[in-house]
Amino acid sequence: MAAKRGMKIIMSNFNDDSSKESLEMEKWLTKLFLDPLTEQLDETTFHIDIFETYEDYIIEALLNNYRRQDISVYLDDKRVAICAAAMETAAKKKRVIEFPFPVTKRKVSAYFKNGILEIYISKEPWKCGKSRKVPVL
Repeated sequence: MAAKRGMKIIMSNFNDDSSKESLEMEKWLTKLFLDPLTEQLDETTFHIDIFETYEDYIIEALLNNYRRQDISVYLDDKRVAICAAAMETAAKKKRVIEFPFPVTKRKVSAYFKNGILEIYISKEPWKCGKSRKVPVL
């Protein structure tokens, strides 16, 4: 059985410090994108891809019919919630991605341009550790 679309790992360099997390992340990505619910959510809410670089995990969400001010990103423990609500159409969509580690303990930034939301989750631990809203730039 071929892997479903969406699972893309750009670079995987495992060093001693991050090898356990990288292996957990690889297992989690495989499970996530082989889950039929993921494909269903891609079709009924909005499509997401998850990438890995040397420094970050990146969630990419396809939100063509929304503006930056229509989009909210929230962190709660291991969960990243993406909410999109277009005022003129009252169309609301939400997608929650649960990671294998607490995302609240990482530096997270979000950028929206040309219908694509990119959320960067640093691989390095960060001080915050609290549930929070991430500004979308």
